[in-house]
Amino acid sequence: MRKHSIVRRLAAGFAVAFVLAGSVADGELPGFSGVVEASRRFEDRIEVKWNSARYATSVAIWRGTNEVFSRARLVATVAVTSGTGGWSDGMWADTTAVVKSAPYFTPFYYWVEVKNAEGSTIDPNEYDYGWRSPGLPEPSPILTVHPGGSMTGIELSWKKSNYAVTYDVRRSLTNGTGERSIGTVSGTSTNLTFTDTSTAPGVEYLYRIVAENPAGVCHGSLARSWRGVYLSLPADISLSSGAQYHTVSVAANTSWTATKESGASWLTLTSSSGTNTGSFGFRVTKNTTASSRTARLTVQAAGGTEHPVSRTINVTQAAVTLAAPTGVQASDGTYTDRIRVSWNASGGATSYVVCRSDSSSGSMTTAGISTSTSFDDTGADVVAGKTYWYWVAAQSGTAESPLSASDTGWKKEGGTPSAWSVYRFYSKKYQGHFFTIDEGEKQKLVDTNPNWQYECVAYRAFKAQASGTKALHRFYSKKYRGHFYTTDEDEKNDLIANNPNWDYEGVGYYVYPGSASGRVPVYRFWSKKYKHHFYTTDEKEKNDLIATNPNWSYEKIAFYALPPDGKSSKAAGNAAGKAGGGAAAAVAVTTSDGSDGAAVADGDETTGWSPETADASWVVLSFAEALEVADVEVAGENLPEGTRILLSEDADGWTEEVPGVARYVWVAFPAAEEVPVVREIRVAEE
Repeated sequence: MRKHSIVRRLAAGFAVAFVLAGSVADGELPGFSGVVEASRRFEDRIEVKWNSARYATSVAIWRGTNEVFSRARLVATVAVTSGTGGWSDGMWADTTAVVKSAPYFTPFYYWVEVKNAEGSTIDPNEYDYGWRSPGLPEPSPILTVHPGGSMTGIELSWKKSNYAVTYDVRRSLTNGTGERSIGTVSGTSTNLTFTDTSTAPGVEYLYRIVAENPAGVCHGSLARSWRGVYLSLPADISLSSGAQYHTVSVAANTSWTATKESGASWLTLTSSSGTNTGSFGFRVTKNTTASSRTARLTVQAAGGTEHPVSRTINVTQAAVTLAAPTGVQASDGTYTDRIRVSWNASGGATSYVVCRSDSSSGSMTTAGISTSTSFDDTGADVVAGKTYWYWVAAQSGTAESPLSASDTGWKKEGGTPSAWSVYRFYSKKYQGHFFTIDEGEKQKLVDTNPNWQYECVAYRAFKAQASGTKALHRFYSKKYRGHFYTTDEDEKNDLIANNPNWDYEGVGYYVYPGSASGRVPVYRFWSKKYKHHFYTTDEKEKNDLIATNPNWSYEKIAFYALPPDGKSSKAAGNAAGKAGGGAAAAVAVTTSDGSDGAAVADGDETTGWSPETADASWVVLSFAEALEVADVEVAGENLPEGTRILLSEDADGWTEEVPGVARYVWVAFPAAEEVPVVREIRVAEE
């Protein structure tokens, strides 16, 4: 007799056997040693079959919904006829409404009870089950894939297959090997889905859906798909010119590797790989060039060879930016063998180029290059006592800063120093004069300070102490807005010690304390009204002030100097009478805008000055008596071509013939876009 363990083994489709013990003669209970089978393949019935029943006259069919016999019901009794030796087989089809109305694959359990006149035999542990079945699932599932559509998995979808109970999702490599089940989907929905999250991003796989029911399986066709690769990098990176370390954030759903383009030796990766979200780092060296530089970084995601994904970003490092050096100072006569130039350091600079010129706007030459913040200009072309302008530019690699502000300096003369021009300025605003031997200071006033107007060279003095000279000390009063000069050491010391209104500025230059051949006295005046001192070498200017202007008090001969250009006298530009209230002048100056000036005629040259010629179109010099004029020179800015020089003895008839005799000299300017500015008119006599 087959037991229940055998029933379970045969449940996949084989019959369940019931064996009734014994082989008896008439008058004994029937026996059963054959097989019972409940069908699972018919759509409209369940067939129950048996065989090897002995001495049975009928068979009772019991049916239940599970394997518990006590809950089964008698559903049919079938008469049987014994064959040879009393053995018989039989079949009964269960077409009852209960079975036919049950869904396909609903199991029903069956027991067979054999009977004769002596009684019946049945074993509750011997049974088989069956169901109605429509057959295999159909049609074959058609798989729809969404390649790369998801970063978290591979999405599959398909329509339901009729009569399918479950769907086996199977996957293999693209070469068809290694197919295996990766999941089961149950359901009767029209549209079914499955997401495979166990894949590597970017790697292709083959999928098929196998529809299943208890009757069997139906294989769908293959479809190729892959999981999307997600890889995200930040925007391009901009860095300053300095050496630095930087990190780059990476967001991904797979492992990745970073590389840099070849040739970017200034950038070094310090880390280059990671998995999913992470970062890598790099270092850059200082950019010492005048141009920015860019390197491309590439991050490659691990996505197989079928669908590689990479992203790139650009790393741009700015060019070095150097500020112009500040605090440039050139030595003034400190050394006999050099001019020392010093400055403040510029951040990022590795060297400095020092430029030199003999004027504030002249062509520059490179005096030298220094890696510190000072430079000694020992060039053979540097003339002792001559003033030079210096500029400094910072350098780093090929980068260079703008030029610094300039400063002037000069080299002290060895042996007998040379005499240098002392320049005279007048300020209508401050009602005072200013004297300087420093060409740089002179040029700065001319170029940048409209409150001061250059007049002329007043006299000559020494930048370095020559034999027989004394220091001329220079003071400035912020209160009185004027300068004071003295060679008197006691006077100097007294001002420093007792008068807070005067600030000592140092030695202006060197002059003679006494008279000698070739020297001219420099007269000193003081105005209590204007709180200024005035200095002049002009004897007539001195006498006119004393005779006609009570605002000025003559003090003394302050010192002695050399006349300009080696001559005994040179006419000064603006007389002290102008500053102090209109002393008489030997030469009257009239301009077309009505401003008045004055000049002094002395010796063989006369200089006329126009204090304000911003709107002038002509300037007339009126002399006290007629002169034999040899030449007329006009100096200034914006002097247009076609400027006419006219001479007249009586201010009535005019001639352009020079040389000639004239008491009046008329300088006439044609119309021009820029207003002419007259600095000096020089009239030379025969």
